[in-house]
Amino acid sequence: MPYLISSLKCFATFSANTALRTVFVNLVSNSCLLLATRANDLNLRCIHSAFSLNDATQTGSPTDSIAVFIKERGTGSGCPLYTDTVRVNFMTRTIPNELGEDAESKKLGKLVSYSGVSKNEADIFSPLYCMPNKVAVSNNVEGLTTALQYMHIGDRWQVYIPSELGNGVNGLANIPAYSTLIYDIQLKAYYRVGTTVPNWR
Repeated sequence: MPYLISSLKCFATFSANTALRTVFVNLVSNSCLLLATRANDLNLRCIHSAFSLNDATQTGSPTDSIAVFIKERGTGSGCPLYTDTVRVNFMTRTIPNELGEDAESKKLGKLVSYSGVSKNEADIFSPLYCMPNKVAVSNNVEGLTTALQYMHIGDRWQVYIPSELGNGVNGLANIPAYSTLIYDIQLKAYYRVGTTVPNWR
């Protein structure tokens, strides 16, 4: 399982072979710093936590790691398992690109998928208007599957996923091959195997 990296502080533990990590780490670090500066609380907004299913002493790299910015903390206990089904609100973007087709793609990244019927971020994450998607934890790109297994109900994370843990060399119809993906995702509920997943609302 890939490493789950949360926060700017954690990148210090992945400093070996810096040249290979510079682009990915700087991108996430700068984003984390910018958001933390706006929030005026670096320690609260970027909290250090790293996980590995295998050996916690191993170091990560840009191709076997995901980076997480914690936007909101939930109050739920427990986390989804690999075999669970979840309800999530989400927006997926490619990484911002100065060659993007429009101003939004250049600044925020191209929006490639989202939950509900509206592209509007306020609607997607609104308690009143959201329509969380139902999806199996295991039926995602590897990076997102990893992130979901550490989330609690109510958590909203911005997850940066390198192409190796995303859609890789193949891409999808609206996602170019080798794309780094940015998921803005909120866990609304999870259901163990054998539990009937109810309709939302």
